[in-house]
Amino acid sequence: MKSILVLSDFSPQARNAIRFAIQRFSPSLESLIILNAIFSNTHPRNTLIRLDDILQERSERGLASDLAFAHELVQGAPVQVKTFGFTVRYDEAIRNVLQEDHVDLILMAPLDAFAGTRPCSLKLDEHGLAQTFNVPVLAIPAYWG
Repeated sequence: MKSILVLSDFSPQARNAIRFAIQRFSPSLESLIILNAIFSNTHPRNTLIRLDDILQERSERGLASDLAFAHELVQGAPVQVKTFGFTVRYDEAIRNVLQEDHVDLILMAPLDAFAGTRPCSLKLDEHGLAQTFNVPVLAIPAYWG
């Protein structure tokens, strides 16, 4: 696997997916992309603080933390680590990433481990391929490694 996309909600289980990607695929891993997607149905109102702003700030902090965690695990290996945060559903966010980067595998924590916005909009076929993207999706055990 040369390029892996990891879906992150900043939970310990999502961190395990990052760890799994780096430790399992490290010899051939060239690019690790960490993605967080937040989706809010709130509409702008005449309020001082919008929920979207709070969620975006949380996403930026979480992605910075995940990036630092990934860099610790990479330890000088020639792996490019990137992060993306989108305020859309996961399927839309993945589509945005795939327009910019080639991805060989999508890794995620088990669906029941996701906090907040779950990537339940991913439709998988019997082989674990995301039907919309034709990319293998692997849900790793919650406590791998």
